[in-house]
Amino acid sequence: MGDLLAVLALLLFAGNAFVVRAAAAHMGQRTGFLVALVANVVVGAVLVVGHLAVRAEPLRVDPFALGMFAVSGIFASYLGRRGYFRTVETIGPSRASTIQNSSPAFALVLGWLLLGERLGPVELACMGGVMLGLYLASGRLAGGVVPWREIGVGLFSAAAYAVGNIIRGDALDRWSEPLLGALAGAVAATVVYAALHRPAWSAVAGPRRPRRGLALWLLSGALTIGGQASVIASTAYLPVSVAVAISAATPMVVIPVSVLLFANRERVRPRTAVGAVLIAGGVAGLLLV
Repeated sequence: MGDLLAVLALLLFAGNAFVVRAAAAHMGQRTGFLVALVANVVVGAVLVVGHLAVRAEPLRVDPFALGMFAVSGIFASYLGRRGYFRTVETIGPSRASTIQNSSPAFALVLGWLLLGERLGPVELACMGGVMLGLYLASGRLAGGVVPWREIGVGLFSAAAYAVGNIIRGDALDRWSEPLLGALAGAVAATVVYAALHRPAWSAVAGPRRPRRGLALWLLSGALTIGGQASVIASTAYLPVSVAVAISAATPMVVIPVSVLLFANRERVRPRTAVGAVLIAGGVAGLLLV
């Protein structure tokens, strides 16, 4: 069951990469990202209400764990996803998802730096594979430009996702309510983004808003909250690191779809595909050690 939930999250996240690219062409990300966050909250609330309506046992609220879920949402749903969405638009879904796939490796490094976890020769070799994969995947775009700034944004978003997943995993150990946790994270991310980006909120409420862009950003929000809830639920059956690694393996879906169905509009080169394989292999090695 856990594997199926993690794979479902993978498919939802992979599909969202293409939705974001299309949505940004009709409505800018400054406004569209807030629309997606609001959709997160609405869909998450519907899922929670439906779950509470059919469950037999009474709800027990753990305020501390609820707060941890909220903090994890700020890191993952606001900082991590905002950076990822930006790189999807600027360097394309394939390269963006490949860089994002390094998030589990960041989680391991953070565990080493902050929790004193040891890294042996095998772990270091796998990390080297991940770094080489990142180098290959971040090749030149059309025109020969190396997008160093966007690569930095992508790496920052991957690290933010890693922090959010670490906090979320600890919260889930304390309080096994994945849907409520996902909703708490979505609410926190929406509040923080709306507070820091007030013009975006006024643009959403204004009379001039492209309907197609609005619909696509709403779809993006539904896909992301669905994927987030699925990966959180999968951690009830799988270790957090395994669930995150499976759900983050979006390049294995995005790159073939981009090349085969979208006529390789991103101009994905073989080195990008090799980089994606190295990152996925390095992450898999870290999980199997």
